[in-house]
Amino acid sequence: MSKKILNKDFILNAELFRNASYFAANNDFRDYLNGICIFKSEGFNKGTFVTASDGHKAILFLDSNCKNFPELRKRIFIQCIHKNNKLTQFIKDVRKKSILKNSPKLIIRFLKNDNCKIRFNNKTYTFKYGFNYPAVDKLFSRLNVKPGLNFSYQPKFIHSIKHLDLSSNSKTHEDRLIFATASSGEIIAIKPGAIMLAMPIFDRGKKRAIGEFIHGIYKTKSKDVFEKALHKKKYIREFGSWLGNQLYSEKAKY
Repeated sequence: MSKKILNKDFILNAELFRNASYFAANNDFRDYLNGICIFKSEGFNKGTFVTASDGHKAILFLDSNCKNFPELRKRIFIQCIHKNNKLTQFIKDVRKKSILKNSPKLIIRFLKNDNCKIRFNNKTYTFKYGFNYPAVDKLFSRLNVKPGLNFSYQPKFIHSIKHLDLSSNSKTHEDRLIFATASSGEIIAIKPGAIMLAMPIFDRGKKRAIGEFIHGIYKTKSKDVFEKALHKKKYIREFGSWLGNQLYSEKAKY
């Protein structure tokens, strides 16, 4: 327990708790993963980070307006998402856009008995907190991102991934997703029975096989074997041997 945080009010953006709650675990044996962590930021405007992880994915939000949260030796987390495997009323409320619109801020106060009070939407909730949350933010700094391979995408493409699920495959295939980015920027997402391709927003004017496919160039009726070979080579060069052949096969015609 740190005296730096006791009986002080910390005002945070409620939306960050709302969004972070979707990334936390539920009933994990590592109790800290079931909560939401907050900690001081030194590099980003001296604000406060809000983070959550289920051990497979992680999220990091910054509240640049909360500057009074102190720097602690250990990361603090709040068990505010689930109780008895059910969402708490606080999370139910903060996930409602109508409530969030009228109550954009929440206030946290830490007490001596490992309890904290969260005031939100004219209600006060009591939750347990702890200090053994791992430094999830360090994972981001360890990522090796190659220069020149950064692309911009429309968020709707990411949302579309959920539509790759086929009910006919739910019982016969394990729920796995193959996700990769081509060297020229296309997103490739593959699930049993479905392949999704998405182009980056900025393509620097370079023609790509997927663009030609969508615009109908692929559907040429030319019987010239050299032209056909050139098209096939382009697909293989763009997407690799397996995916390129799949796109160029009869199965790819709609």
